Amino acid sequence: MRSIPDIVSYREKLLFSDFEYVQIDSEKNQTIGIPRVLEFYNSMPFWKTFFRSLGYNVYISTSSSYKLFESGLGSVSSDTICLPAKVVHGHILDLIANKVDRIFNPLVLKVLKTNKSSENSWMCPVIQGYSEIVRINDEPERKHGITYDNPPFQFESLKSRNNQIAKYAKERLGIKEKIAMKAIENADRATQMFQNELENKSQEVIDSLTGENDFAVIFVGRPYHDDHFINHDLSSHFTRLGIPVLEVNALPGIDKIELKGVRVDTNNEFHTRVFSAALTALKNPKLELVQIVSFGCGHDAIISDELERMLKEYGNKMPLILKLDEGEN
Repeated sequence: MRSIPDIVSYREKLLFSDFEYVQIDSEKNQTIGIPRVLEFYNSMPFWKTFFRSLGYNVYISTSSSYKLFESGLGSVSSDTICLPAKVVHGHILDLIANKVDRIFNPLVLKVLKTNKSSENSWMCPVIQGYSEIVRINDEPERKHGITYDNPPFQFESLKSRNNQIAKYAKERLGIKEKIAMKAIENADRATQMFQNELENKSQEVIDSLTGENDFAVIFVGRPYHDDHFINHDLSSHFTRLGIPVLEVNALPGIDKIELKGVRVDTNNEFHTRVFSAALTALKNPKLELVQIVSFGCGHDAIISDELERMLKEYGNKMPLILKLDEGEN
């Protein structure tokens, strides 16, 4: 029996793999802990390679599970926050339990813009500020003596990004700027290897849809919706039916889609990718759209309405919209 492609699961596995790098600084005999959460589902190959290039050991928190989720509930400030935010506290406790020397969990205000036709590339308020919630509620430094690094990053350009990261490395880690810049180059290469692998796999899936009744679904949402706990292994429900599953961040050429016909603001990088995926599906009769929505996300009400309008008005299609939280039903 042939295996049905599942790019969602494949991306989650590849995201936390090791990529080739050149160590450019001496061994530090320190372990930096990175939580497997939120924006790191977009940038983990970069940060893991960056720190390893500098001679640090890197420990990534364990995979999400209900047990991990429940372990951190005591630090959740509001039950109305989305599940991807609630699970962060369990990941922080896992880093603490594994006795890392410092935790890296920046305030990601803005990432690099990948689509020239979008308006901006801000992150949502939860991603922007949740690192500070962790600092206040979990208190890794005061309670556990673990250094907690949460520098604010607002990447306006490639030069701006490099300068901000080099500044963090110098001020918090004592790394010379020249060394930090070389580590950034390593990290960029790892990120490109990661993305190339995903896009090649996705293109293979698209090219295989040659039968009259063949089709695939594109899962759209935020990168952290690839977390199997958050999405409840949703992709497996489709592959069991013989339906290949693609993933929005792995689509070939997703950053080159002209955002014509999108009526809402494209100020958020992850929202831009969702609309780009919708436009991709409209161009290909063998692609359908599945949107994953987390309860508590105010943005998704607008995004869902716009997806429905676009697909129906421009292509007589309808998205499948699934709202998920920690419940199993």
